[in-house]
Amino acid sequence: MKPIHFFYCLWLLPSFLQGQTKPRLIESQFKTLGDVMFKSVPSEADKGLSKEDLEKYGAYFLQTETASGTKLLTRPAGVGQVLPPLTLQVPAGYNTDFELVEGQAFLSQLTGHLEGNSQRGDMVLEQVNAQVRLYALKGSIKAKNSTLSGALIAPQGDITLNDVGGSYSSLSSRGDVQATFSESFFERQTEPFRFGLPQGVISATSAKAGVLLNIGWEY
Repeated sequence: MKPIHFFYCLWLLPSFLQGQTKPRLIESQFKTLGDVMFKSVPSEADKGLSKEDLEKYGAYFLQTETASGTKLLTRPAGVGQVLPPLTLQVPAGYNTDFELVEGQAFLSQLTGHLEGNSQRGDMVLEQVNAQVRLYALKGSIKAKNSTLSGALIAPQGDITLNDVGGSYSSLSSRGDVQATFSESFFERQTEPFRFGLPQGVISATSAKAGVLLNIGWEY
């Protein structure tokens, strides 16, 4: 390699590495008992547990900055504490990873990659546009007005979908799976829409030409 080519490659290397940087991550572990709202915020300055919640319950949580983003852990003093609803703020472009012992998880306007586990409690999604892997061991999953890929898993609970597009799996061994699509949902589609469930119920209002709905397999 000629010297000029070598130095040119070195000059391009930082830009290349910057393009390969992984998205930042908000990682949280709630061993307290109570509901948590995962809310999208525009500024990185507001990431993590809300300022109000940190002021009130800082003795129960440890929030630190890591190489990959922000991590929130439950201190020993917080384990098993019953708390009012908490708010975890997620900047746009961040991935989200969470664990809940008990309580409902409300997920609003999140993007990127979303992974969560709840031992006891429902998960509620609204206006989420993300790749997901959500597991509610003893709870149901409800989603509306969202676009998802990945998997929704509620072994003992129901999965209810209202105007949720994308390519994803909805799995429940003991509960019911129901998907409902409105006329306004179909009007917003710019390409032929296909949706399937391995089992469950699909309801559609005024489905137009190019819509294919099936029970028995997924797309």
